[in-house]
Amino acid sequence: MKKLTSNIIRAVYILSSIVIIPIAAVELYEIISGRAAVDPHLRNMTDGIFWSVFAVYHLCQWYICKHKNRIEA
Repeated sequence: MKKLTSNIIRAVYILSSIVIIPIAAVELYEIISGRAAVDPHLRNMTDGIFWSVFAVYHLCQWYICKHKNRIEA
């Protein structure tokens, strides 16, 4: 069961690291183009998705580093 959990965490980590790059690009495009000022609903939705993926990415990274350190010790 522990191996399955680690594999799921690693898969989610890889997926979130792939997804965060285009979402960050959309965030930067909205800031640069000024589109966020026109449609605040779109801005809130994009912000929510970005910060959710960002949080998942860092939680998975923390879990992987925590178990990596435990194995090395």
